[in-house]
Amino acid sequence: MFIVDDPDSEVADALPHDYGVDDVPVIVQDGNVDDGGLLEADGGDQLLVNGTLGPYLDITTERVRLRLLNASVERVYDFGLSDDRPLVMIGSDGGLLPEPVETSRVRLSPGERAEVVVQMSPGEDVVLRSYPPDLGTNAFVDRFNGGQDEFDVLQLSAADTLTPSPDVPARLAPAPDLDVEDAKERTFVMQGRSINGRSMDMSRIDAVIELGATEVWEVRNTDGEYHNFHAHDVQFQVLSVDGEPPPRELSGWKDTVYLRPGGTVRWRRSSPTTRTRTRPTCSTATFCSTRTTA
Repeated sequence: MFIVDDPDSEVADALPHDYGVDDVPVIVQDGNVDDGGLLEADGGDQLLVNGTLGPYLDITTERVRLRLLNASVERVYDFGLSDDRPLVMIGSDGGLLPEPVETSRVRLSPGERAEVVVQMSPGEDVVLRSYPPDLGTNAFVDRFNGGQDEFDVLQLSAADTLTPSPDVPARLAPAPDLDVEDAKERTFVMQGRSINGRSMDMSRIDAVIELGATEVWEVRNTDGEYHNFHAHDVQFQVLSVDGEPPPRELSGWKDTVYLRPGGTVRWRRSSPTTRTRTRPTCSTATFCSTRTTA
């Protein structure tokens, strides 16, 4: 996980931002751990957070910011807390949302990210769980694609005395605002393992996007399986989901979206005006393990 922050943001100091204390990455993946302790991360029945089985996190502040990343190959998670207290979602793939969204569940498909703030009380334990996700499929497909699975993900254990935290600001970041006048429109149809009827071929170029151009993309899932769609190097603004305005949790910058069977998502995207490559600072967090979960 790369964490890229804007230190000049007006809300930076008002949000939890002490790395490893009240600002913690939560990298979730499923797999199998072999006898030598190595992870086989192509799917399995063991859940790890930051590489740790049965993790817990000691909380010392009234609010903690969890930067959630679905790092699984194909599993979809629906994150929520064990007592159904609200999660305050403040960010998605590409940064902060325009305003916080209070919700009981945050669904993430592979590669998607979300930032949530959890409010804690002294001395309490609460568990971050993944509840059975609504995949938009039938019961048979659900059964074999994790739609009925539930996991304990991470136990949050609050100290007897907590350091006060400021309220989450009512406004966070400017909403995406891309000019779509005369924007080129493209349609991508997902069917099985093909897009627009063609399978992957690294030697072939299917579409050329002009540098700096804003385009409107419509992505359709026409088969009975769910898909998620990711675009490299750019962020986009979701315009509609199945013909309806997007939910508030999709109101910020995105680069990955979930597509239910038969679903359609429209968005507008702008390619960079210059080609750049950056190397942000990267660090990791370590959890203690094997504490009994609530």
